[in-house]
Amino acid sequence: MSRIDPLTAFFVLSGAASIIALALTVIPIFRQWRAGNLPRGVRLERWAPVGPQFALALIAAIVLTGSLTWYRGGSSCQTFTIASSQEKFTMLGQLADVYNHAGRFFGGWVDPLCARVSVEQVNSGDAEAMLEVGWTDKQTYPDVWTPASSAWVQLLLARAPGQAGLIPADYARKRLFTSPLVIAMPAPMAAALGYPAIGWSDIFALATNPAGWGAKGHPAWGPFRLGKTNPHVSTSGLHALIGTYYAIHADRSPATVNAAATQTLAAGIERSVIHYGETANDFLRNLQDVDNHSSADPDHLAVLQYVSAIAVEEKEVVDYNLGKVGSTQFPEPFVKLLPVYPNEGTLTADHPYITLTSSVKQAAAQDFYDFLREPRQQRFADQSGFRQDNGEPGPWLGRQGVSVLRPNQVRSPAGNVLSAEVNAWDGLRKPARVMILIDRGAPRAALNKAIADLQNALQGFKPHHGCHLSGQTGIVRGLLRPAADDTG
Repeated sequence: MSRIDPLTAFFVLSGAASIIALALTVIPIFRQWRAGNLPRGVRLERWAPVGPQFALALIAAIVLTGSLTWYRGGSSCQTFTIASSQEKFTMLGQLADVYNHAGRFFGGWVDPLCARVSVEQVNSGDAEAMLEVGWTDKQTYPDVWTPASSAWVQLLLARAPGQAGLIPADYARKRLFTSPLVIAMPAPMAAALGYPAIGWSDIFALATNPAGWGAKGHPAWGPFRLGKTNPHVSTSGLHALIGTYYAIHADRSPATVNAAATQTLAAGIERSVIHYGETANDFLRNLQDVDNHSSADPDHLAVLQYVSAIAVEEKEVVDYNLGKVGSTQFPEPFVKLLPVYPNEGTLTADHPYITLTSSVKQAAAQDFYDFLREPRQQRFADQSGFRQDNGEPGPWLGRQGVSVLRPNQVRSPAGNVLSAEVNAWDGLRKPARVMILIDRGAPRAALNKAIADLQNALQGFKPHHGCHLSGQTGIVRGLLRPAADDTG
């Protein structure tokens, strides 16, 4: 869209013309007076013909100047909110800042409008869950939802059919960029497993092999340790779950997902999980910390014993290898991760741009989308580690050790199948065994806050998990109550 406000330009040019006309009318009279040709008492009949010109010029100048003042002072830019997934939040925030200072206008010549963008980070799964119930916090209700994957939209439509009207019919055609799911493996481990020709079947076979890495000639690496993120929140976790059921041929219907044989296979895979993380960033930050503390060991055995593989977006592997996790810059890791594109195919995060139908700022949201699709912003997306919307890497990303080919695509299953897979995971995930120690001698305010946080955290535990809270008075079963004034 144009960066020049056409109505403002019209007012300015018209006002300037009126001022020039006024000057051309007044200046001759002023010159005659300075020359002494207008003595006191002289009659001005000879100047009568310019009287109407003077009046019209003066009126035009006043009206146009007043109109411009009213227009610029009375108008204001529309502010709209975007709920963005975690991995692109920082980049979208930077682009929104550019947009907000670009002086862009949209709309017609008579009523040009401008917009200001506010980008909020909301994990894809959290946003989907809030939309299921109508997003009860109206203060944070977004105009645009841009999850990492359209799979979240399918999950929303399956779980809350009544919210289908929020999603425009053409949402799938508005994509910002893409990033395929990869299995990130420490480089020595990927090489030992036959990189790059590795599939989910190879991962599952080694993950369920009691000999672990000893079966590949590396007993010092220990068992195969799989890291996973939460499919209720994380797109990487959701896509990995879809990939699991696809690889074991159990994604045709909810019945095949819940079949006894399927559950046995899926449970065996989950038993190999050593680390669960809420999001990929949480997991990669922990891995970076382990890597950073392995500098004294030339083999960096602590890194290799921490994790063998984790499913993340390709973009996150590129960032990690450059020392970046989320918006935080660290030193580059000693042990780089290699992106494995599963032989069977993989899911792709397509980053849809969904202007919710409930928003009254449709034109503003569309203008920002048009801005994001411009070549300059797409080059910035490439330099941020995202692929083009056709699945091909841009010039910068293509030099970062990723596949220059488009990976074989696995389509997300129907929403009801996807919902069944997520629900099944709750029962199949490796049980947690947690002991939480509480210092009941802590200050009352800090203690009460800790207890409140625990109350929220404990909601994620299932009956088959082992979770105990231990304080000064011994084991406390169930939820703790806020401490009394006496914290002794």
